[in-house]
Amino acid sequence: MASSMTGYGRGESLVDGLHVVAETRSTNHRYADVVPRLPRSLLSLEDRVRRTVGEYVARGRVDVMILVEPVGRSLKTVKVDTLLASAYMNAFNQLSAVLGIDAPIPLSDIASLPDVLSIEDKVLTVDEAWPVVSQALVECMQSLSAMRLEEGRRLAADVEARISGLETELDKIEARSSLVVEEYRRKLARRLADMIPSSAMDEPRLSLEIALLAERSNITEETVRLRSHISQAGRTLESEGAVGRKLDFILQEMNREINTIASKSTDLSISESVVLIKSELEKIREQIQNLE
Repeated sequence: MASSMTGYGRGESLVDGLHVVAETRSTNHRYADVVPRLPRSLLSLEDRVRRTVGEYVARGRVDVMILVEPVGRSLKTVKVDTLLASAYMNAFNQLSAVLGIDAPIPLSDIASLPDVLSIEDKVLTVDEAWPVVSQALVECMQSLSAMRLEEGRRLAADVEARISGLETELDKIEARSSLVVEEYRRKLARRLADMIPSSAMDEPRLSLEIALLAERSNITEETVRLRSHISQAGRTLESEGAVGRKLDFILQEMNREINTIASKSTDLSISESVVLIKSELEKIREQIQNLE
């Protein structure tokens, strides 16, 4: 069943004091474009995130945001620069000797000096972080897939209804095309009869004119191919996997056939059906731009 390329998904997990929330939004795109946004401490997981998303999405831009919150633990660590602290201490001792002041230096004074103590993000190992992130991400992608599938059903239903309308108009064109040549023959015969006596009418020439018109206006091949494309579009909509690009190609072929029909026929009724079909094809094209 066809899926839409737009949707939203959310998933979360809590394991060993790590609470992970995964959110994703997908929009139309010609190819699959996965854009992960992770905390700096988890940047090493980008490739794994892309591969996981790729298992659920064939086309579309997918923005994935991963948030990590500690529960009962801290993701920060305090770093001590012992070499810098020793340098500060040596500097104090030198200053004390020069000034002749012998005073103890409290440890808190050394610790409060710039860059002696610094707070850094704790680096999570891949083995520690991935199981939690993966659980939230899979739930998120399942949620996204469900929304995309539901939207795809609605789009497919609309396209199927419009395809049915195309078949109705094509039936009218085929029925009308079989009458056009005979009507032209009668009109031409009446006009010639009004202009020249029946005894002087050139029947072979009249038959030749009719035959030439029949050859120029014959649209049987085009209507057969158009009906085949319509049938193929219906089957493609019901198939599994990504169908948007294939449907777009089929629509190009359908447009080609209907334009040829328009150029061959001068009949008003056929022209009206051609206009309706072109209008519906454009609406179908707009809809399938949203299909995966």
